[in-house]
Amino acid sequence: MPNVMPSQVVQTIETIFPTVSTVPTQHPVGIEYSYPLKGIVNLTKQIPSELLSFSAADYALFVLCITTIETQVEMWLSRGAGSNLPFVKALNGNNGDAITRLWFLLKKCPDEFPTPTTVGLTFISDSDIRDNIRSDIGAANRAVHNAEWKAATVLAGAAIEALLHWRLSESSPTQAEISTAMTSTKVASEPLDKWDLHALILVSEELKLIKPDTAKSAALTKNFRNLIHPGRAIRLNVMCDRGTAFSAIGAVEHVVRDLTP
Repeated sequence: MPNVMPSQVVQTIETIFPTVSTVPTQHPVGIEYSYPLKGIVNLTKQIPSELLSFSAADYALFVLCITTIETQVEMWLSRGAGSNLPFVKALNGNNGDAITRLWFLLKKCPDEFPTPTTVGLTFISDSDIRDNIRSDIGAANRAVHNAEWKAATVLAGAAIEALLHWRLSESSPTQAEISTAMTSTKVASEPLDKWDLHALILVSEELKLIKPDTAKSAALTKNFRNLIHPGRAIRLNVMCDRGTAFSAIGAVEHVVRDLTP
């Protein structure tokens, strides 16, 4: 079953309740909405928990909204018509019916975020670089979970490339040390931003930034990453599969292990 993103539920609510974004108070939501509300709740429950990035207060309100909707729908279906969907009061004092409050909460949630198992990468001081790499690793892990082997393989390779590029961009090693390593590994003399993954791996191993076993696993990922090009995949008669995906994810873990101070 595919994961549901917060924005999908937001869009569904807006489709069923077109005025939700312009009248952020209470709508006359009665028994005729029983089944759409039940569907919205079911969709919301399929959102990966890591995407529900709420504060403690918002999470409490989120649970209250879901419970209110479920309870009211059960009452409608068992007893027939009755009162409209009740108010739910936020801690900030703003009132609104449960579906409106749920809409507000889900609009705050991202559609992408690293999974809880994704490494923190706290050794990367630049928050933008760190978050981008974590996002790729998180997406690769989610792709594996969903059996999306090509996506997992390519995203893991991209994460390795970004990690090694970041490490070689740091003040240590020096440019002189990098140049010496380039000569030893026969990497072409060109700016770091133009290096491919193969060059990044060779120089990083030469400088002992990553271990030999890590370089080997990362080199396999390099080959898998090339499979993003259909022509190359056909020529090599190789396709991404469960094995390439898990090998790529493992290579990421090895690189992170070696780069962690």
